[in-house]
Amino acid sequence: MRSSEGKAETASVDDLIEAIDHMGGPTTRAEDGSGAFSYEASVVASSATSHQTVWWRGGVLGFFERITDRREATLRLSGSEMILVCRDRERLVWGLERIDAMQISSRAIQLNIRDAGLQQMEFLSDSPKRWEDLLRLALDRFYALRGREVVEYQPKVVTRALS
Repeated sequence: MRSSEGKAETASVDDLIEAIDHMGGPTTRAEDGSGAFSYEASVVASSATSHQTVWWRGGVLGFFERITDRREATLRLSGSEMILVCRDRERLVWGLERIDAMQISSRAIQLNIRDAGLQQMEFLSDSPKRWEDLLRLALDRFYALRGREVVEYQPKVVTRALS
């Protein structure tokens, strides 16, 4: 990593996570003061339109999503909505209740959106880990207001009643 003076330094992942937590965690810049989130990032958005079969030694090993329709966009979390704004396209708005699954994948977040399928957001200048943490917290708060808690995010968002 580089210090603010430009000096290269070595740090452990544990030290970096502790430093981020000490500065308020990954959501500090995203909170709007009322407990809601307002945050955006530049992304390359794409969607999965089909699945590809993975064969090995004559048998089906599994499937993977065929990611297509790559386009630069702005991804925005605003209150209880995810908004995707692309030039020359209608903006897409998904309520948090439509997020059926979420996972981090290299430089991207993959969201399975009810009635929209798999949406992948590859971050151009932000951290997918920050967005994973931010979305988890947003989903936790969203469902807590409805008397539920999230117990799983992948392979499916699963909630249960708060005890």
